[in-house]
Amino acid sequence: MFLFVNPPVVNAQLGIRRSYLGETRRVAAEFLKRQLQIIVFAQSRLATEILTTYLKDDFDGPPGSGERVRGYRGGYLPQRRREIERGLREGSVRAVVSTNALELGIDIGALDACVMAGYPGSIAATWQRAGRAGRRSSRSAAVLVASSAPIDQFVVRNPSYFFDASPEHALVNPDNLHILVDHVKCAAFELPFTTVETYGRHDVQEILGVLAESGFVHLATGSGDDPGQWQWTNESYPADAVSLRSISSDNFVIVDVTRGADVIAETSFNSGPPTLHEKAIYIVEGTLCQVEKLDFEGRKAYVRRIDCDYYTDAITYTKVTVLETFAGAAVRSHGEVHVSSRVVGFKKIKFYTNENIGSGELDLPEQQMHTTAYWLTVPKAVVAALPYASRSEEHTSEPQS
Repeated sequence: MFLFVNPPVVNAQLGIRRSYLGETRRVAAEFLKRQLQIIVFAQSRLATEILTTYLKDDFDGPPGSGERVRGYRGGYLPQRRREIERGLREGSVRAVVSTNALELGIDIGALDACVMAGYPGSIAATWQRAGRAGRRSSRSAAVLVASSAPIDQFVVRNPSYFFDASPEHALVNPDNLHILVDHVKCAAFELPFTTVETYGRHDVQEILGVLAESGFVHLATGSGDDPGQWQWTNESYPADAVSLRSISSDNFVIVDVTRGADVIAETSFNSGPPTLHEKAIYIVEGTLCQVEKLDFEGRKAYVRRIDCDYYTDAITYTKVTVLETFAGAAVRSHGEVHVSSRVVGFKKIKFYTNENIGSGELDLPEQQMHTTAYWLTVPKAVVAALPYASRSEEHTSEPQS
């Protein structure tokens, strides 16, 4: 059974609907009341922690009785993740709230229902998440709770778009140089390259030459008809430095200084400033910690447990500058862009009511990225025809990397 749920409108004049996280909590609670084992998918780490906190408040028993509701996301230490996976397989964990970290690739046993807080962005990802339930039984349920985002509202109001269409094609760019270099390292570690091997449009021999200059590989010359070989000579294990979700292996370590100095989690470099700025509330499975110090150079954040009724949400300013257009038409373009983003402040949001109870300003280092992007340019005539558009506006562009 697959259900779409659209939260009811609470302000018809402004078109505001009830919080989709609150609606997800309500739907998940109905399954838990009936002793069913469920997985709840959220779109972000913050949403995951908020839903975990809500469901723990609703269903976790007294201290010492075991945790029936758990969170699961990137950044948790491996020991915690294995513990949660084991609890799901054994049945002691009745609900897990997760990001896409549990979307595939991990055995978490037989679940009865899947609840999705928001449309994942693709038909393939939606079916993949729904398929986490019912793998060992003939009956299961999947519920998609729509947020107020335009794509969510389109899907929930046009179910035939989802149910009648095929999942999207998987696309891969084997010539992406950033990814290719890391793959060449891993391949060289497993088996030497010959001096005559080629791959794609990039010169693999040139890449191996650069790696040799950095001390990763060494060219052993052959004799006669035997071509030479590039052999791995570095002490490191290259796969350890390769992330499946980003091109950077750099991260921030979160240290809990409440009782000593215990490492409780880690987060990627890009996620560090928005989640670990000073005075931020960092949440780990319902446990609230306040960031006392962010050591940006040392890649460490020092936190202390706190009892409060709010969480924080960072305010980020992002600027995209088009450097070069590879190809384009009047409406769509593809080119090279420079992206700069900086966390400029944060809001304090009260649990359950979503009230904004405070804010603060921040001055953190700017993060920059050089990448390619695809963007749409809305023609002047289209903008002018919109009922709320200014007649003086000519066009609107929004590059997307």
